[in-house]
Formats: sequence, C-alpha cells, structure tokens
Amino acid sequence: MKSKSLFIVAALFNFASSVLGATSSDSPCSLDNLGPCTQTELISMRRNLERLSGKYTPGTAAYNEWNETLIRVTEKLSANYNTSPDGFDNDTDDSGVRNDYYDEFYSYFQRILNNAKKRSNQNMLALGAMLNKSQDLMFSEASKLKEGFFYTAKVSKNILNATQDKFDVLGTSAVVGLGRELEDVYFSIMGLFGNHRVDPGDFSSSFLGLGVAVSKDLGQDFRVTAGLDGGSAKLDDGLSGSVATSKATFFFGGYLKLGQQVPLDLANFSWYGAYLYGLVQGAEICGISFQSVHSNRIRIGGQLTFDFDNFSPLVGAAVEHEFGATATERNSSGNDSSSLKGNRCILEAGATFGDHKHLRGQVNLEKYFGKDSGSGISVTISYLW
Repeated sequence: MKSKSLFIVAALFNFASSVLGATSSDSPCSLDNLGPCTQTELISMRRNLERLSGKYTPGTAAYNEWNETLIRVTEKLSANYNTSPDGFDNDTDDSGVRNDYYDEFYSYFQRILNNAKKRSNQNMLALGAMLNKSQDLMFSEASKLKEGFFYTAKVSKNILNATQDKFDVLGTSAVVGLGRELEDVYFSIMGLFGNHRVDPGDFSSSFLGLGVAVSKDLGQDFRVTAGLDGGSAKLDDGLSGSVATSKATFFFGGYLKLGQQVPLDLANFSWYGAYLYGLVQGAEICGISFQSVHSNRIRIGGQLTFDFDNFSPLVGAAVEHEFGATATERNSSGNDSSSLKGNRCILEAGATFGDHKHLRGQVNLEKYFGKDSGSGISVTISYLW
C-alpha cells in the first residue's frame, strides 16, 4: 500500500514537472522573455536594435528603454552562448538571422516615446494649474489683509479636462504673507510654495517663489488690488533609477482685481472681477523640449458672509474663462498640443472663526466644474495688528 502511494505521488510529480517544463519551453521568445531565445534569435534582436541606434535622443524614455534592452540582449548572448559583441558582425554566420524584428521593435519604442510625450505634456499643464491655485490664494488673501500676518494652505484633487486627454492631479499649495499700511496704501509681501503629482504615474513638480501685492481703498467700499509673483519650479520626469532627472524652470505671474463690499441687512455681500496671468517657462522633460505655457484668465465672483459672534459662515461662487494654458512640444506642428482653454465654475462654502480683530482662522471647501474640475480644501490663519 505504501509503495503504491509513493508511485502515485511520483507520477503526479512527473506529470507536474512535464507540464511546467512544457509551459516554460513553449513560451515565445520576446523582449520581455529572453529565456527561451535561441542564439540566432538573440543575434537577430541585437542587430535590429542596432539599426534603431540614433533614432532616439539620449535622455528620453525611449532611448533609455532601447539602451537597457540592448544591454540585456547582449548580456544574454554573452552568458548563454559566449558570444562577444565584437563578433556579432564579423564572426557570426548570418544564415537564419531574422530582420522582421525591426518593425516590431520600432513600434515598441515608439509607443514608449509617445507615452512619454503625453505624460510630459500633462506635467507642464499640471504645473501651470497648480501655480494658478497659489495665485488664487495670493489675490484672495492680499485683497483682505490690511496690517498683519497670514498663512494659508490648500490641498486639491483636480481632474484636468485637456483637449487631448483627461488626467488627475493631486496638489498642495501654500502662501505665507505679511502686510503693512503706508499712507492709505496696503503692501503685502508673500512666499509661495507647493507641489503636485500627476496620477497615475510618477511625473511631478514643485515650486518656490515670492509675491508682492498692493491694495488701495477707492471709496464707496471699492478696493483695487494688484500683485506680481515669480520663482523657480522643478519638473521630475517620472523615470526611475540612475536615469531619473529633474529639470528646473521658472514661473511668473500677475493679477489685477477690483472688488466692492455691499452691506445687507442680514449679511455682507462682496463681488469682484479679476484678470490673472501666469507663465511657466518652456522646459525639457524626458528629453522632450516644450514651449512656454501662458495662462490668461478672467474671473467674476461673489461671496455672501453672515456675521455672528466669533463665527462667520460664508458661501460663494465664481465663473472663470481661460484663454490660453496650452502645452506644445517645441518645433512641432501643434497637432499634439494639449490645452485647458475653456470655462470653469467654482463653488465655495466655509467659515471664519475668531475675534475678527486679531487672531482668526478660516476653513473653505471648494468644488470646481469645467476644464479644471475637482475639489479642494483650504485653511487660513491670520493675525491682525
């Protein structure tokens, strides 16, 4: 009985081994599976890979993938067949060498290149969109601040509905500022910083800059605010390992805002109109050179605030039109450009806490619709003196 059991176990083991062996040997030779490749197939791969030399710019995702693939094939030949690279063209028989790998390889690396272009395009647009979020924080707080200090931070999840595709961006931005009054004119100096990540993927960017703003009351509860901002940004190309790179660029922006406070019986209503401009200097990502991204926005909005003791809830809405925000590869025909040109609607609800004289805090929830949709939450702490 025992010997019969051992015989059954051995038979099952032999059967499993034969199935696994057949599966392994039947696996086709490919770039992703070099194990079953014969010497002739590996030589064919290497020669066709060499024919692609010079088609991709060093530093691009396609070039890095091509170079790593060439190294893998060469190492496999050397390890399995003791064939040196110098002997591939001179000492090896050409009989049976396949040339039909060329089209297959070309398509493979071209897909990598096109995907890198697409993701780099998204990263340029995402950086511009996140810088606009920081600019929104600046002109919102600078127009309210008279004399004091403030810190405001926003976390947002955006869906950018660009003309070429739609993608998600998770970003944070923050502004810290100090305001002073000099002869009925209010001056503010601010620092801004933030980062974002394009999802899915590893493409990301970060920025750091300074801003200044000037505000003046015009009478009849009108107030005009103008500001400038600029700084440096770093774009990560989403690659990994030793080939990962970060490219530096700079940004610049400005805005002009006119608003009015309108007291009501049960609340205060404020409205505003603003023009906002932003520039992200052209940069190179994954070896792909992009033109500068220009953002030109016009926004009209209003806010209703209900004042209670140490607590003021608020609701607001705004509509915005983007005239630009186009990412284009340098020296291209423009057919692969992607843009956020279009309309956006913003709804907000929040509350201000504090004594309204010195220390106060504010929490705002925002919902975006349109070309730049999504949601965000911002927290502001300010101290007035």
